[in-house]
Amino acid sequence: MFNSKELCQPLFYPFDCFALDTEKNSYPEDERVHYYTEIMHIRTGSVNVTFNRETHTISAGETIIICPGVPHSVTVTEASSMDVIRSDPDRMTDPSVYMTGFRRIFHDAARKHLPMIASAEDSRKYGFHHLCRRCVEEFEAREYGYDSIIAGILTIIYTQGLRFWSDHGFRLSKHIIEPDVILTLPGYIQDHLQDSPRVEDLAAYCGLSYPWFAKKFREIYDISCKEYIERIRVTRVEQYLRFTDMDLHQISRLTGYADTSHMIKNFKRIMNTTPGQFRIRNR
Repeated sequence: MFNSKELCQPLFYPFDCFALDTEKNSYPEDERVHYYTEIMHIRTGSVNVTFNRETHTISAGETIIICPGVPHSVTVTEASSMDVIRSDPDRMTDPSVYMTGFRRIFHDAARKHLPMIASAEDSRKYGFHHLCRRCVEEFEAREYGYDSIIAGILTIIYTQGLRFWSDHGFRLSKHIIEPDVILTLPGYIQDHLQDSPRVEDLAAYCGLSYPWFAKKFREIYDISCKEYIERIRVTRVEQYLRFTDMDLHQISRLTGYADTSHMIKNFKRIMNTTPGQFRIRNR
């Protein structure tokens, strides 16, 4: 069962996909800003979404795409069910050579106040209803290769979103403002996990002093940078335990731990079980 606190947590995987029934689970109604993209397809009922100082009612069959950095709030007006996809644009498959990066596309779309609501007709036209449902099903089943399949589907969703905006007159700006480099850190950490990235190194990568970087990171991700790195490590360990026969020594080396005992201790602290017990239950 989900709760409001869980729905506001940062992403430790490149994405988070889940079905939400508002009769069983609460949804946070306070205004918030995400560094990731949030896509909601309403299957039944309706919700009110406020952004750009306007409130919109999203009804069954419709889809809303909330770009990174857009302040918004969601209010449940009646019993509703929806598929929710949260994903980090920087950690998805690279777009075509003639396209700019996905984050920059979303950044430009938000700056131009493009429509974020796809009608039921448009949701069917661009396939948002089927694509969101498939992402949720794959994430819930967690079968071998599910992450590759979801990444591929998300690339299609992103591209279909761009086509949706293009049909509403969107053209990328010639000079797109680069997003803050600190927003790209989840992907950077994933790519350099085996090298044991340190907070000091990440601060230098962003061109910030350690104290200012630590403060800014917590403001954006609602967690310390050190703890974020540790949780990214644990999600990578979890995948190795589920889908490979690697021993713990191999896994600890590939996830940047100094030794196996450190990995086991950290895994147990976060997952409330040992790696061995987790592997037995989830193979």
